Amino acid sequence: MTTPAATPNTSSGAKRENILAKVRKMMDLAEGSDKQGEIDAALQAASNLMARYAIEQAEVDALRTDGKPEQIVERRIIAGKNHSPMSSSLGSLFVVVANNTRCTVYRDSSAADYTIVLVGYESDAEYAEMLWTSLCLQMDKAHEAAKRAKRDWVHGRTFRKNFNAGFTGEASARLKAMRAETMREIESASSSSALVLIDREQAVKDHIRHLNLHRTSSGRSEYDAHARQQGRRAAARADYSGGRGPARVGSRGQIGS
Repeated sequence: MTTPAATPNTSSGAKRENILAKVRKMMDLAEGSDKQGEIDAALQAASNLMARYAIEQAEVDALRTDGKPEQIVERRIIAGKNHSPMSSSLGSLFVVVANNTRCTVYRDSSAADYTIVLVGYESDAEYAEMLWTSLCLQMDKAHEAAKRAKRDWVHGRTFRKNFNAGFTGEASARLKAMRAETMREIESASSSSALVLIDREQAVKDHIRHLNLHRTSSGRSEYDAHARQQGRRAAARADYSGGRGPARVGSRGQIGS
């Protein structure tokens, strides 16, 4: 007879890798399609899958007696050099991603480089880092295409800073919409499942409550509405599946020129 404690004997790591492999497959589907509806559906499915895995993992952890539930982890990522506007932009984009994947981030101000610490349950953290890396690559490639239209009197640094701000703002809106849709689907099936996700987010916040988070201004610069518009347009065409490999300029579901 199987006891409740024996139920979660399946390797958590293997299960997580299987889920992430499915998420990557959805990304491949989105990249290969030329129909926007199929692209959007694949990306939303990836978000839903990660949310449902989080619920399942929490339910399994509640039954464990071996002391090995999924752990909250801290991942250190170097975004660039300290005092670099580009590093600050990448940090801002990471905040947006983390806030919509049940994670949180803070900056380690004592590090020699611009170091971001990502905090979340292991599966969520892995997905968040995957998504952030994908969006960083896409933002960079989109900027290379957009800067050809930069007006002569606008400084390159001003254009880049505003482009990144526009991209990050649009990415935030799209990720929030995806998250809201996922929560609506989960709540319609089970209100208790939605509470599980909320509890996971709160557990992450509790984990870092004792830390002294570093907040700093990225400095003042001139405003360029054109650059911000270019950034928003680029983010509106970005792939939000967090998939593998560099983004291909001009492909469906990726950044276009």
